Amino acid sequence: MLTSTPPPTPSTAGTVSAATSAARGFGHWAADPTAAAVPLIRSRVRALLEGWQIASEIADVLLLAVSELAGNVVLHAAVGRMRV
Repeated sequence: MLTSTPPPTPSTAGTVSAATSAARGFGHWAADPTAAAVPLIRSRVRALLEGWQIASEIADVLLLAVSELAGNVVLHAAVGRMRV
């Protein structure tokens, strides 16, 4: 399960949607470290990068890095929650 989580700030009351996080300049998600979470995380990051109008060539490199890092967490440290 992939959940959106706001960053810890004193002014944050309750949950913040991914769109609000994007307006602040970042996204933050938590997921169980399973193989099924990797494409979900990649999809969320892709949407965020598209919202920021990042060039597709740069976005592709960033998405590869996110996929590799998330995959390594699943493979080597599949305990607790994975935060992106």
